[in-house]
Amino acid sequence: MKNLSLLFLWMGLLPILLPAQHSLRGIITYQDSNKKAVAGAEVSALWSKKDITNSDGEFSLLYANKGPGYETLLKVVKQGYEVVNKDDLLHTLTKSTKAVKLYVCPEGEWQRKALAYYEISENHFNQKYKLEQSRIRTTYAKDLAKMNESLRQLDEKYKAVLGQIQAFSERMAKANLDDVSDLYQKAFEYFKNGEFELAISALNEKVLEDQFQRIQRETQQGKELVAIGKAKLVAGEEALEQSIENYLLRADLQVINFQFDDADLSFNKAIAANPERWNSYHRYGIFLQERSKFSKSTQILTKALSVAKEPLDLAMTQANVGLALFRENRFKESLEILEKPLITSAKLYKEYPENYGAFYSEVLNAKGLAHLGLNNVDSAGVILHQAINLLSDLLEVIKEEDVKSRVVIAVELANTAINLGNAYAKVMNYENAIKFCGIARDIYRPIVQVRFREAAPYYADILSNLGTMKVASGRRVEGITTVDSAIQIVRKLAEEDPEIFNPKLAVYLNTLGLLSYGAKRDLYSQKCLEESKDILQLYYTHEKDAYAIQMFSILLNLGNLYTLQGKYVLAKMNLLSAERIRLEQSKEGINSYGPDLIRIQIGRCNLFVEEFANSNSSERLKVDSVFKYVRKAEQLISKCNSTVEIDSLTDNIKWYGATARVYQADYDGSRQKLTTAFQYSKTSREREEILDQLIPMFEDELLYKQRLINVKDLKIALAESYGLYCLAQLSNKHFKKAEISAVRARELDPGQEWVEVGYALAKLLQGEYETARRILLVEKDKVYQKTYTRGVYANGVLNLLKQNNAIPSERGKDVQKIRKILK
Repeated sequence: MKNLSLLFLWMGLLPILLPAQHSLRGIITYQDSNKKAVAGAEVSALWSKKDITNSDGEFSLLYANKGPGYETLLKVVKQGYEVVNKDDLLHTLTKSTKAVKLYVCPEGEWQRKALAYYEISENHFNQKYKLEQSRIRTTYAKDLAKMNESLRQLDEKYKAVLGQIQAFSERMAKANLDDVSDLYQKAFEYFKNGEFELAISALNEKVLEDQFQRIQRETQQGKELVAIGKAKLVAGEEALEQSIENYLLRADLQVINFQFDDADLSFNKAIAANPERWNSYHRYGIFLQERSKFSKSTQILTKALSVAKEPLDLAMTQANVGLALFRENRFKESLEILEKPLITSAKLYKEYPENYGAFYSEVLNAKGLAHLGLNNVDSAGVILHQAINLLSDLLEVIKEEDVKSRVVIAVELANTAINLGNAYAKVMNYENAIKFCGIARDIYRPIVQVRFREAAPYYADILSNLGTMKVASGRRVEGITTVDSAIQIVRKLAEEDPEIFNPKLAVYLNTLGLLSYGAKRDLYSQKCLEESKDILQLYYTHEKDAYAIQMFSILLNLGNLYTLQGKYVLAKMNLLSAERIRLEQSKEGINSYGPDLIRIQIGRCNLFVEEFANSNSSERLKVDSVFKYVRKAEQLISKCNSTVEIDSLTDNIKWYGATARVYQADYDGSRQKLTTAFQYSKTSREREEILDQLIPMFEDELLYKQRLINVKDLKIALAESYGLYCLAQLSNKHFKKAEISAVRARELDPGQEWVEVGYALAKLLQGEYETARRILLVEKDKVYQKTYTRGVYANGVLNLLKQNNAIPSERGKDVQKIRKILK
């Protein structure tokens, strides 16, 4: 009996001791086959035994030790076929018994469909774009300002839709018509024939609304009568899903048909139909992101995060929120949220490189750019290198015949290479910057030959970037030639579309003019800048806000060039006009417009310095003008946050301030007067007071002449002056000042070893005995100037200090110890 009791106890513990198990059911059908089942497909996953689909296409996986919340990645193998809805392979186990629905197509079929649908969409889109251009030009033929603004807005829409067509074409190719409504199928047929208006009409707003209201009523009835109406409830939920897909299809078609406001309404209808449906928020958030509405996009995508249940849905949303935050310059937040999708996308890429390589690289790119935004250049470089290697590997995997996918990956690779090139340029590693921008150029070159209108603007940007980097690296002629190639491309585009591309041509000419500036090509530089100004003037006159910053840059560059050429009146006019434009546009805050206004003051200082240097007579007025604009720049600098850019501008202003003071000292003869006074001074106090005024003048002269001549002799003279300054300050008990003067003397001329004695005694008289002892013991017996040793010279200085009563009584013992060492 005792053993039997134990047996029953053991049997009672079995449910606890046996490992927990969880099952996942699913069904696989052929795409667009009226739900024809796929039999004989092998389905497997980690921590589960594989299963083979039965004649009804059903499979069941049993997971050992895994329960609700576990993320599983399914793998389906069927000879000659591939899963179309691969996103549904990544799944989270739940308590629900609802079956996972997968569907397959012959290998490569959905990609071929996507390419065909892309061409249909692109052709329709380009036709609508050209019609809209013609309509705008006709409507606003007598109002150039409105015409330009309308064309600019149209161009923004053009760029937004370009980003949507690829995703839309893939969605259409992956759609399973067995799971959609009759309305969706009807609209789909119209779409395949390129009849977008008919497709949108088929998804009539009233019909969709009536259908949606009916579905809601039936679903509610099903909920109220769960027992009797279970089947009705399931049917209602499926119909609701189909109704939402109708709204989303309508939104997609409206986007490509340039009906942006209508698309907004359709997206919002889809969201209202089921506020817990992730895909509706996600699709709308991406659409807003393409239109550069980043704040609204972040808001919608954050809502998508709150309702996402599947790991892939969550990862995709996090990645896009990270990208939206990056575009809002919220770099730190962007980095934080991108960590999670990076892990998920890496896992998916490992299993399905062709399908998730682009997603993984986009997350890497976003993270790299966020690091760049925070000036973490090394981290950005590592991550972007990783993205480049990934995309290069991906090009090897994608089949040659899948031209569209190869182009998409190639463009992504080019954009990543540009980002990496810019990262290297930021730390002035121009060799690598040029290398990676060159990779981008080589990728785009064949694409431009096939699709000139779409790819040429990006190709021109790459060439302009590359040329600028070459000039910065010292390859000036080669760089100028590269930028000139970009200009030729934009000239060709501007011939077809002047309103869109003429402003871009003006920007490139401005860049070329600036790069040619000061390279013994001043006339060529002038020609480029003046053409740039002439082109942009028409647009700026009618639309100031849109073109103000470009016009400011051109005028500033022209003003500086005219100064170099000695055309001072023209220089003044252009610099004044540039300042006026920037002040009119100074709405962003001092840290945005301040640097530009400082550049104007630098331009004016340069103008007066050049004018003064080249005038036959000394003109005090011009020197006073330099002071005026230096002070104005200093006031601006004090209001700006400290940045690398501001520090560089500050250095420039210091130089002009020093230059003006040198000219003023020459004009007044003040240095000569002070030098003479120093020679006849009788006391250390007089000598210190004179040097207080004289040394800043020498410092100014050094700063001024550093840009002009070899300043070795000037540095030696200034070092000697600082040495004398040190001795005078020691005599007047200004020990800390004496220490600073000695340090400055040795910085200017390390050969002035006698100054070490002044430094050591300054330390001694401030109570740092050990420091003084160590310095004075070094080469104590070394002879200075063939007349005395360091020890003798130090004793001599101490005698002088004693005569002047400059040695504090509390330092008397230390001084005596030092004297013994020096004997």
